Amino acid sequence: MVHLMHPQKRFFLQPFFKMASFLIKKIDRVFGLDCSCGHTFYGPAITPNSIVMDLGACRGDFCKYMTDQYGCLTYAIEASPELFSNIIETSSIRKYNYAIAGNDGFTTFYQSSLETAGNIMGPKANSTGHTFEIETRKLSTLMRELGLKEIDLLKIDIEGAELLLFETAEHKDIAIAGQIAIEFHDSVQLPNISTEQARRMIKKIQAAGFWGIALGTKNSNWLFVNQARLAIPSLTKTYLSIRRLIKIAI
Repeated sequence: MVHLMHPQKRFFLQPFFKMASFLIKKIDRVFGLDCSCGHTFYGPAITPNSIVMDLGACRGDFCKYMTDQYGCLTYAIEASPELFSNIIETSSIRKYNYAIAGNDGFTTFYQSSLETAGNIMGPKANSTGHTFEIETRKLSTLMRELGLKEIDLLKIDIEGAELLLFETAEHKDIAIAGQIAIEFHDSVQLPNISTEQARRMIKKIQAAGFWGIALGTKNSNWLFVNQARLAIPSLTKTYLSIRRLIKIAI
């Protein structure tokens, strides 16, 4: 039986959770962890020479943070025509209006009443009824199209289409990234995938040579590190093993 916390208790505990989240962020920084838009990554591995790819770039906030804080080159990939139009392109932020999927071609994009929850997986309870035909790319095709062989950080937040990405991706396609920061969408209020499908994707990423750890509530904030490309200090790994037990969304 699940016992839900009384709303009044939640209200009184809010200051505690805010303070705990603030302290965790401070401690994370000591061990090299950084977080933007709910996605955690290992900051010392990112330099001005790094390449960051943001799948599900929304309004470009993650890319802007990476360019402002690290001075690196970023690629903003966003399916929603409305959100894409809000991304400000610069010399360090290059934007592309694609949906990442399991094939190259076109698919239907389902607009949501929640602006950031539109998806290509199918209509949901919060869909507005408006649809768009948009171009799709497999990750491997996108890499070739952009002339990239490796990227340092791959951030993925594509409203369930991560299932299509990883179903068709080979291990070598996944291993192009030094780090992967991803939200699996079994963790949202209206899930686009099942928890079992998320587990299968996690196993596939690990089989491609990544060490992974969940840092947020449910499967909302996973960090995967490519062990062949990036050596995380043992002290940071130990901290992460403890940190994963603290399920506070930051």
